Amino acid sequence: MTKKFNFSEYCDNWFLSNSSRLKPSSCAKYYVNIEKHIKPYFGAEQLCGITSEKVDEFTRTLIYEKKLSVKTTRDILVYFSSLLYFSLFLLSVPDYNSVQTVPVDAHGLYLYLSPEI
Repeated sequence: MTKKFNFSEYCDNWFLSNSSRLKPSSCAKYYVNIEKHIKPYFGAEQLCGITSEKVDEFTRTLIYEKKLSVKTTRDILVYFSSLLYFSLFLLSVPDYNSVQTVPVDAHGLYLYLSPEI
């Protein structure tokens, strides 16, 4: 039986796969926003539990409860989008350890997978 990962585990795999390609300042921004905003909200969810309603609620939480600027909220949603795309990609590859490099998004981030991940 295949283990069902929660979104937090996909976030960790994404960070391991992409952190070496990012500038240190970008890497720090991704890490902080993932750990502070995305994982606390979606971390325990299975992918099938992440609905458009929950993403809308998350967006409202960032703007109205956490009082983040529109730009910061947009940045966090871009990070979330990359994480979600990565997670869905992993689900679509039966033996994802065989993948070398695959473009993940338009920002030049790539998916590097190895047996250690």
